[in-house]
Amino acid sequence: MIGVVAHPARRGTRQVVERLRAASSSVATTSAEVVVTYTTPAHPGGEQARRLLDAGAQRLVVVGGDGTVAQCAHAVIEWIDERQPAVPPRLIPIPVGSANLFWRNLVATFPPGPADVDVARVTLHPSGSTTTSLVAVGVGNSVRAIQRTPAQKHWWSYILAGVRLWSWTGNPWTEEVGNIAGVPHRVRIFDSRLDSGSLCHTVFSPTTLADWACAGAWAVGAGREPAAIRAHVGESFDLDAPHGLHVDGEVYTKVRGARVQVRPRALPVLIPA
Repeated sequence: MIGVVAHPARRGTRQVVERLRAASSSVATTSAEVVVTYTTPAHPGGEQARRLLDAGAQRLVVVGGDGTVAQCAHAVIEWIDERQPAVPPRLIPIPVGSANLFWRNLVATFPPGPADVDVARVTLHPSGSTTTSLVAVGVGNSVRAIQRTPAQKHWWSYILAGVRLWSWTGNPWTEEVGNIAGVPHRVRIFDSRLDSGSLCHTVFSPTTLADWACAGAWAVGAGREPAAIRAHVGESFDLDAPHGLHVDGEVYTKVRGARVQVRPRALPVLIPA
């Protein structure tokens, strides 16, 4: 059985689901059965993924953006930890979100086929609840930028919202922990990859317009790391979040901080050709 978790509000979702069903109907095997579920604001993907895995899905197709994929990835990893199957199910992301950063870095790192990728386990404080990050966990003005960007906008809308916040004070202005190499168009944020076994903690603390200019040049590959940016590589980082944090673009407001720990090769994926 192939399980599908789809975000119904994303452009392209209906076409993807129709093509999956058409492809399965052309294969006369019971293993090609496709079961489709849709996310809701109250249930953004994790519960649907677990139900499909419990029903026997060996492939979990996730049609959505980074947030939906991360919700389903968390369910897959927890299910594997609990069941310890001899052959673990594999997640197949189909990108129809605003940025699709996980997908972009996935196909830039691995060839088509099966792969086991790094993820970050995020423990939220003070509740102690956990979730999974595939892209980045951030605090500071990156959270404000996400909150000020209307849903379903293109990825550059987040960048523009962040630029408009350049005059906001804060020490640091923003900080991010992630395990991807960059964002669209090769904009650099982290010195890490989905197969590095580590995370990168990047702190941005500008004090002048020159700091912003140097940081922008560094982000697109010019020059050395500027003084306003500090990047550290490690396996675990603690973040203070008195004003909330984001996990792959999903904002959490009722938190005070988080511990972000790498889990090397924890997520089995299947990358379509």
